[in-house]
Amino acid sequence: MKIPFIFARIANWLLVLIILAGIILSQLYYDNWKTALGKNPDIPYNIMIEPHPLPSAVLKKTSFGLDNLIADIMWLQTIQYYGGGLPNERYRELPIMIETVTDLDKKFAYPYSFGLLMLPGEGFVKDAIKLGDKGLKIKEMRDNWEIPYYLAMIYRFNLHDNKMAAKYFEMASKIDGAPEMAAIMAGINYEKVNQRLLAYKLYEGIYQKAKNKQVRKRAKEYMDHIVLMEELETAAKIYKQKFGNFPQNLGDLEKAKIIDKIPPDPIGRGLAINPTTGTIIELQK
Repeated sequence: MKIPFIFARIANWLLVLIILAGIILSQLYYDNWKTALGKNPDIPYNIMIEPHPLPSAVLKKTSFGLDNLIADIMWLQTIQYYGGGLPNERYRELPIMIETVTDLDKKFAYPYSFGLLMLPGEGFVKDAIKLGDKGLKIKEMRDNWEIPYYLAMIYRFNLHDNKMAAKYFEMASKIDGAPEMAAIMAGINYEKVNQRLLAYKLYEGIYQKAKNKQVRKRAKEYMDHIVLMEELETAAKIYKQKFGNFPQNLGDLEKAKIIDKIPPDPIGRGLAINPTTGTIIELQK
């Protein structure tokens, strides 16, 4: 069966365009490398090997519908760039490369996880947050627990934002396949922003549903931890009603015989009382 003339011509033009694009990109890479090496031998190696991706909008218009194929090629370049560089130098083009791949193939899950894990450590925290938000808006990614989970890790450990960390840990915990510890992490971060009721409900859900005995045990300990803090704050209010002020320390509750003995914290944290507000606080280890 003969191929129609028009399709043969289109195929030939496609082949020519792909070859030309490869030549142009190769020449750009070579010129960049040669210029950097010749004029400034002290230039960082990671800059010398930097790729120069075309904007995703341009790639889409010139891909002839082969967006996924171009995304795969770009992804291989991204891995080669990151794997071939020096770990103590910056990867300036890494956020752009990952953004381009996910623009071309929005359903390609791995680049989202890779970017959320690697970008913060390379100093691109804002780019990682942007990538995660982008992934959460894609319908096909709603069953991917890794995106909200890794976002939560960024908010918790890079931005020290417990409220946002709790939000995304909780979001991840509701997706099938997520680590059972996601809900516990959500509870811990809710505690840190004084949302104990939300934390307690999360721990309770883990205790009732978790299959792992150790996880259930830990969830119960966190439940008891919250109950203890609430009981101590109630005792502090009784103390104030009796003496006109909050106790200076937890030992005052024992001396006033409001509590027989301060029990040890179920999760092993040191507890203290704020003598101004009567709030129970956790001591930093």
